Amino acid sequence: MKMDVSLTIAVKDRKLGKSFRRIYSDIELLTSSLSSCELSHPIGQRILIIATDTEGPEFFKDNSKHGEFTYFVGIEPLSDDVLLKRRLFEIMKEVFENIPFTIPDHEKYREVFAHWEPSFVKADI
Repeated sequence: MKMDVSLTIAVKDRKLGKSFRRIYSDIELLTSSLSSCELSHPIGQRILIIATDTEGPEFFKDNSKHGEFTYFVGIEPLSDDVLLKRRLFEIMKEVFENIPFTIPDHEKYREVFAHWEPSFVKADI
């Protein structure tokens, strides 16, 4: 069984919103790859991560229930596409580490993140 994975933003900063739209295709490739993982022990149906600039970068709220895993995460208002792409990757990776998957399922997701990390985390930043 697979879990549907998605990431969206809820922001006030227009530059952040525009930057997200520019990098959305890259984010979609990552979420599609995560969604295609066949889990040994699925714990739900959906993982939704909502990044928001209405709270500080340290903000984290778990609003999960009944197999629907929803996380609200604060993000600083970044308008640089490369920095935003990197930060959203880091947010997703951190959220997945906090979801109570079994060890084999955590390993599958870690492999996906390791595969995509070079595309999201540039060494020259």
